[in-house]
Amino acid sequence: MGVNGSIIVYLITSLLLLSTTVSEFQEPPKDAKLYSDSPSTAPSSSSSVVPALFVIGDSSVDSGTNNYLGTFARADHLPYGRDFDTHQPTGRFSNGRIPVDYLALRLGLPFVPSYLGQKGAVEDMMHGVNYASAGAGIILSSGSELGQHISFTQQIQQFTDTLQQIILSVGEDVATTLVSNSVFYVSIGINDYIHYYLLNVSNVDNLYPPWRFNQFLASSLRQEIKVKIPQLHFSFDFLRSKLRAFRFTISSLQFVNISTLVI
Repeated sequence: MGVNGSIIVYLITSLLLLSTTVSEFQEPPKDAKLYSDSPSTAPSSSSSVVPALFVIGDSSVDSGTNNYLGTFARADHLPYGRDFDTHQPTGRFSNGRIPVDYLALRLGLPFVPSYLGQKGAVEDMMHGVNYASAGAGIILSSGSELGQHISFTQQIQQFTDTLQQIILSVGEDVATTLVSNSVFYVSIGINDYIHYYLLNVSNVDNLYPPWRFNQFLASSLRQEIKVKIPQLHFSFDFLRSKLRAFRFTISSLQFVNISTLVI
């Protein structure tokens, strides 16, 4: 199965992957639902820019994964969520929405449920899944002192499991079309600095100066994606031409500490 896509990656704070079909971000339809626990309330495919949004990352985009884990990194209590649409904590590490919620809005999709929080039905995965887990890093042990988390490697595996479930349900051709036209958003890497490099785990800061550690993380991420998801073939001519097309109207959303990674 060959899946064609394009990728924009911002390392270290945020990584953003976009499909080739997204030529520009449109305003969400006025009748688009913001939050959905069931596919019946999701926008129709005709009203969305892309069919699905898949999210991999850390606390910056965790939508509730750590609610189900034994960890100190939890956001299942107030004041988290007090300004969210439901005015209740959801597991998001924010008083309100997180970046992928705004992205889902722009794409005309419902807010993407966490992998551990969704019901397991393929219909619930057809508009996307959020695998992000607070404390996760590209290095397996990053953030482990906080307790359990779903590492980058494990999140990639969860995505491949989701893909297999979709293939078994709707067939390889439909699954290929869905994935190749979907948006993949990755925001990870900061915990590798906070909980690994700065703590000098395994004498790492003597092995890598900061800029080399950045390159090491980029190389590790690239290798993980290529090995674990060989079906995804990324094209990079898209990068420069589409970078200016991506603009959030929300002034509070900032991408900092950015360097470009080409996979």
